[in-house]
Amino acid sequence: MHGYEPIGDRPSDYAVPATFRFVDAHVHLFDHSAPGLSWGFHDPGWEHPRLKGAWRLDRPAFSVPQFRSLVAGLGVDKMVHVQAADPGCGPVAETAWLQGLADRYSWPNAIVGPCPLASDSAPSDLAAQSAHANWRGVRDTGDPAAIGTDDWNRGFAALVGLGGSVDLMINREQFDQAHAVAARHPESTVVLEHAGAPVISKLDSYFEDWRLSLARLATADNVVCKISALSSMALPAFFTESIRRWVMTCLDLFGTDRCFFATNWPMDALFTTYPRLLSSFRTLVEELTPAEQAAVFATNAERVYRI
Repeated sequence: MHGYEPIGDRPSDYAVPATFRFVDAHVHLFDHSAPGLSWGFHDPGWEHPRLKGAWRLDRPAFSVPQFRSLVAGLGVDKMVHVQAADPGCGPVAETAWLQGLADRYSWPNAIVGPCPLASDSAPSDLAAQSAHANWRGVRDTGDPAAIGTDDWNRGFAALVGLGGSVDLMINREQFDQAHAVAARHPESTVVLEHAGAPVISKLDSYFEDWRLSLARLATADNVVCKISALSSMALPAFFTESIRRWVMTCLDLFGTDRCFFATNWPMDALFTTYPRLLSSFRTLVEELTPAEQAAVFATNAERVYRI
């Protein structure tokens, strides 16, 4: 298979330089002992369209102590938590729990909470979340088709007024809607999650359609691209070459000042290991300058999430 690399079996195979620094900008924590919170993606009866068998990730907790143990020695300096708890838990419960973790452990450095921006309660829900010190914005948990509607714009305006950013988990069918919103609000920060969720296993014609749609979105200077979750989209097998052209296209279109890497952990543990994924990212950008590498691994995420 072209580009296949054997999986290393020693820690030294994935060692990072002593100066390497990584801000993981997309992590999901959980703790089944946390009162009032639940995580449905661990339910054996629930299946994601792509992430089959997510219930295998379940355990009593994957919180800051477990994450710290996982990333020890890999240069992880800061982390951003993105909404993961069930929407039925309410708009503030997860943010409050995460703030408690941050107060105790200093991680997560930034909290991206839940909010369906088109909901009637969005302005008040956002105000309640913003009272927590590490809150930086929200992931829109509503129907992507609502992006740009009057109801959605009202919620988005409230978010921007509070200084928050929005993470959008959308695909190429909604890129033009996101572009229109970003263009109307140049003072805002719009984060495209997971590089727009491309299906990497599809044919070249699909890649070209995704690239052209992404190019239009990238013309909005206030849209940034989070390069993450590609290992879960590289079925049937993940290896560095399977994601190369998708990563490099993001970097080419947005530039190294508007892209940053993230792991989508622990979801991507279904497909690879944390050290191996980080090694793939480092291999893909090894020809960038040291300053450019520092930007996509750390400083861009620090700027976007103000940490």
